[in-house]
Amino acid sequence: MSEINMEYSQKQGNVARAFYLVLVGGWLVTITGVIWTFIDFFNPFENLTAYFEANPGYLFVAIFAIFLFLFFLMIFFVGFYRKGRKSLLKILYTKKELEEKYKDSLGIKITAGGVIASIMGLLISILIVFILEALPGTESTLLIMILSLMLTSTGTLILSIGLLIFLIVGIILLCVYSIRNGFYLIAKAIYKLSA
Repeated sequence: MSEINMEYSQKQGNVARAFYLVLVGGWLVTITGVIWTFIDFFNPFENLTAYFEANPGYLFVAIFAIFLFLFFLMIFFVGFYRKGRKSLLKILYTKKELEEKYKDSLGIKITAGGVIASIMGLLISILIVFILEALPGTESTLLIMILSLMLTSTGTLILSIGLLIFLIVGIILLCVYSIRNGFYLIAKAIYKLSA
């Protein structure tokens, strides 16, 4: 904990903690969605009451299995808290530096800027496509297909929300990382290929 605090400010630590909590929330929503979707499609509760009536011990087994699963998740998330927070801090705030001889190369600067601008333009274009498809008066088969899949059942809706949380956090982390370290990564790739 102290080595993290020495490298990063309190504000940076709080941002990484917030991202980690959003990711944990995404995991919980996704796991809930998977379980709920399984229950919606396979309906294991049709014959479950007969099992519980025949032997009440099965009910206790089910309850304690759920508790065991929840405590396992809690141990998992608490155990990975420090490592996850440290990884997020590295992604968000560690800026890689190039050696001096590579810093002034105009070709690398143009290439890196073009790649980063292309990535950002692609992400913004995809967002614009979905916004325009969602406008009233347009009948998009892609959007209708995605929405019908998401709204098949409550479980798939919850699962879709969980996956959407991961998608949004992933895009944010990708954008921040590529803006901060894109030049370094592209320069490194170019010099490895030319060496």
